[in-house]
Amino acid sequence: MKPTMEPSDLIGEWRGKAPNGKNVTLVFDAYGSVLWTVESEQYEVEPWARYVVRTTWPYWEIDIFDFARLAIRDITFLGILQPLAKNEFKMQGTPSNHGGRPIDFDGEAIVFAKDNA
Repeated sequence: MKPTMEPSDLIGEWRGKAPNGKNVTLVFDAYGSVLWTVESEQYEVEPWARYVVRTTWPYWEIDIFDFARLAIRDITFLGILQPLAKNEFKMQGTPSNHGGRPIDFDGEAIVFAKDNA
């Protein structure tokens, strides 16, 4: 049975833990922007980017691109996303300068949860 998550459910703040133990936060807005932060990393500009989601099967595709940080502006994060529940998803991806979109999840995937409080 498919989870009851819709792309619009992504809007809001999501938290997950990377395989290296660092906390990762994604804040999606309704206008196609995402704020992507990683615990203890310093940013010279706010780490905003644009995103687009395609609800393909078995995994959604997510592209995160047009980063505010000039050094990575031409790179696109090519990801797969699997809704697990309305407030939980698993995501994994590859920067476009390091290869193509993953076809399945492995130990690098991050499970994100949304606090609806």
